[in-house]
Amino acid sequence: MRKLITLLALILLSLKGFAPNCNMITVLTPESIIYDSTLLAIMKVESNFNPNAVNYIEDAVGCLQIRPVMLREVNRIQRELGRIELFNLEDRLDSTKSVKMYYIVQQYYNPTGDSKLSARLWNGGTTKYLPQTEDYWNKVKKLI
Repeated sequence: MRKLITLLALILLSLKGFAPNCNMITVLTPESIIYDSTLLAIMKVESNFNPNAVNYIEDAVGCLQIRPVMLREVNRIQRELGRIELFNLEDRLDSTKSVKMYYIVQQYYNPTGDSKLSARLWNGGTTKYLPQTEDYWNKVKKLI
């Protein structure tokens, strides 16, 4: 629990002022990120809140286990929307930047903030209805 609180505190301090343009969360505040139970459940499933977690087989790293393909998609979205901030491979180990990437994907593909779609997007990418995403959703749902 202490690890989770420390991670959330660091993320919150770094995200002050970051405001994704979506219905899910309009401004990231301590209250909003703590109450984003889907994000927290995904972090638990992906890495047990470990910002240094590495899956060498999939080249997924960080608290949200971001793969290079997801990083490329985040940067594609950023360019399409005319945003200046782009991310690099090392940013996946930065919990704050990982959470930003999560919200970029969510606001683009899931503007209503549907929890099931959120989990399936994170697990299956933009092919969100792959069969294996149902098992992933069940893991996340159990934690929400």
